[in-house]
Amino acid sequence: MKNIFFMLLAILFCNKLFSISFFEFFNINSERYGYTYYSQDAFGWKSISFYDEIIDFYRVFDFGLGEKNCKYDIRTIEELPYMYFEKNNYLLLSNKYFIFMYGKDYPEVVFEGEVNSSPQTIFVDIDANTVSTTSFLTEGNKKYKPENIFINASDCPWVEGVKGYGIGEKLIFEVNPSRGLLISIGYVSYEKPYLYRKNSRPKTVRIYLKNSDIYQLYELNDTPNPQILIFPINEKKMYPYQERYKGTVELEIIDVYKGDNWDDTCINFVKSLLWEPNDSDREFEMN
Repeated sequence: MKNIFFMLLAILFCNKLFSISFFEFFNINSERYGYTYYSQDAFGWKSISFYDEIIDFYRVFDFGLGEKNCKYDIRTIEELPYMYFEKNNYLLLSNKYFIFMYGKDYPEVVFEGEVNSSPQTIFVDIDANTVSTTSFLTEGNKKYKPENIFINASDCPWVEGVKGYGIGEKLIFEVNPSRGLLISIGYVSYEKPYLYRKNSRPKTVRIYLKNSDIYQLYELNDTPNPQILIFPINEKKMYPYQERYKGTVELEIIDVYKGDNWDDTCINFVKSLLWEPNDSDREFEMN
C-alpha cells in the first residue's frame, strides 16, 4: 500500500514538474493579465486567450470549442509544442504576435490569429496564382508544390526537388504593398512531428525585391514557429506608407540546417506582412 501511495505522489509530482504554461514555453512576458490572439471570419471576431493555467475560447465554433475556458499545459513531442486541455491536443506554432493551431482531424490550420484586434489584419495569404519555383519534390503521387506555402496545412510544405540541400533554389511570388514576410520553416506534421528534424530547414535565405532591385540576407532560427522578415528599405524608391513594397519577391535558399535523415529542404508556409507588428521590437535585425 505504501509503495502505491508513493508511486501516485511521484506521478503527480512529475506531471506538475513537466507541465509548462504558454508564457514559459514561448518566453512571452505575462505581466499583463492574459494574452489574447484574435481572428476574424464572416460572423465577426473570435479569440483565444492564455492565462497562467487557464485558456479561454471565445466564438471558436469552427472546430468544436465554442465559448469555454479550461486548464491547459504545453508539452513537447519531438521538440514540437503541443497544447493539451481536457481530451484535446493541438500542435501549436506561435510567437508574441501570431499563433497557428493544427488539429488531428482538420486538414488545414484550425485557428490562425494575431495580437492585433483592429479591423486591419497584419498578415494575408500570398496569391497562389503568382507562386512559382525553380524546383519541387515529387514522391510517388505526392507533389510538394510551391503553392503549398499559402495552404498552411499539416504535411503540406514546399520541398525543393534538386539533388543535395537545395542551395540556390528559389520561391518566386508577387506581393501587394507589404512590409515583409511571415515564414514557418521545416516539415510540420501533426501526426509525425519527427519529420521536422529528419528533413532539412532553411538557415539563411536571401530575399530579392525585383521591382526595387535590392536584396537582403536573413538568418533564421531553427524552429517551426513563425518568424518575421522585414523588407529592406530603398530610400530612393521608398513607398509612402511604412515603406511597403509591391511586386515580385524571390526567396532563395543560401544555407540550411541539415536534416537527420534527408537533405530535402522544406518550408511550411510564407505569408505577406501588411504591417510590421512592432517597429521598436523587431524579431530580426537585418544583416
